[in-house]
Amino acid sequence: MIKSFKIDNFKALNDFQIPAGVGEKLGHLVCLVGLNGAGKSTVLQAIDFVSQLVVGDLSKWLSSRGWKRADLTSRPGKKRNINIEIEFRVAKYTLEWKAVYNSQLGRCTREDLRFLPDDASSKVFPTGEVGYSHDGGAFKVSSGYRRDLLTDFEGSLFNRLKVHGLEISKEEKMAIYLFRLCFEGVKSLELLSPSAMRRPSKKAVDVGSGGEDLAAFVHGLAKSEAASLNEAVAEIYPHVKAIRARNAQYGWKRIHVEEEYFGNSEVDSRHINDGLLRVAAIVAQTVAESAVLRKLDASDDASLVNPDQKGYDVLLLDELENGINPEVIRSLVGYLHGVRQQVVFTTHSPMLLNYLEDNVANESVFLVFRKRDGSSGVSRFYSIPSVKSRLEVMGAGEAFADVSLGDISKEAEGMCRDSNSVG
Repeated sequence: MIKSFKIDNFKALNDFQIPAGVGEKLGHLVCLVGLNGAGKSTVLQAIDFVSQLVVGDLSKWLSSRGWKRADLTSRPGKKRNINIEIEFRVAKYTLEWKAVYNSQLGRCTREDLRFLPDDASSKVFPTGEVGYSHDGGAFKVSSGYRRDLLTDFEGSLFNRLKVHGLEISKEEKMAIYLFRLCFEGVKSLELLSPSAMRRPSKKAVDVGSGGEDLAAFVHGLAKSEAASLNEAVAEIYPHVKAIRARNAQYGWKRIHVEEEYFGNSEVDSRHINDGLLRVAAIVAQTVAESAVLRKLDASDDASLVNPDQKGYDVLLLDELENGINPEVIRSLVGYLHGVRQQVVFTTHSPMLLNYLEDNVANESVFLVFRKRDGSSGVSRFYSIPSVKSRLEVMGAGEAFADVSLGDISKEAEGMCRDSNSVG
């Protein structure tokens, strides 16, 4: 789970930190609200960008979005460095990573990773704090290990580092693997497109950020995962009995929905509504487990299940309510509140916020706003005095609908300035 995230000089995010308060941490749900163009989607993009540095293919990621490296930095400035700080919490372990990414070079010129365990009796991971760092010239471990960097790399050094060849303890190696696993657990579905989800597909390790290859992914689920998918979707859409991927010609797979209609009938993906496709794609990611960890039933055909399937711990969703009826959103929000993943999502819907308990809304809803200089800022929405006073007599969504986001954004910026002046 991501506990805090800070980035500077990424698009409109200059010295941007969420949560903004010192010592504050993110929870299981992170909901971003704000005006169009405030930077909500940019926050999702920034988290996805950072994950690509460590475990992805940055060039491919940029190409898929039609971006160049020069597009990453804030346009008004000429700085080429993007400064990053992120904290993960996994079980009894905290991992803090700081990096400086140079958009001209395409790689991190400096990185610092700290592994901080609560458990001093572990037989797998280090029992004390361990630091890993490089300044572009040498990779160092706090235990005294040093290795000169002789080859160039893209993104983060940890993306290309051959850990098995390092002359350090196996526990110190495991801490690096855990760090990579944190970023491998980040999944962006911010570009979900009904047309992409409707398209047939053949083989898929994963669902694309736009929903590509959904049919092949569903086809590769283990039977227990498919059962969980169908059970969850049926809770959200009671008339839906099952989501299936059927074989088409030449090895292609296509999504079909079995629903109650004069008995049971199957509907091809070409005729499935957009909202149901979005819900199916989201739920599929929550039920899928890593191929390394999942247990197959005796009835599972090993040749059909996805052998390289990934399990995710952080989901990034843009405008969760798009194409989905408010009543369905209520069920979906309830479902996401109970999943094992951390869910970071944006919304424009006051109705959606009404489905959050007040204590959950207080902790999970953040206002993203544009400051006078054009950069994005962030504040806990219900800590803003004008909103907080309304929450005493209104629901979370009603309080959201009862204020002007333009006025509240100015109030939030004033709070940030006052906080900075005191600090």
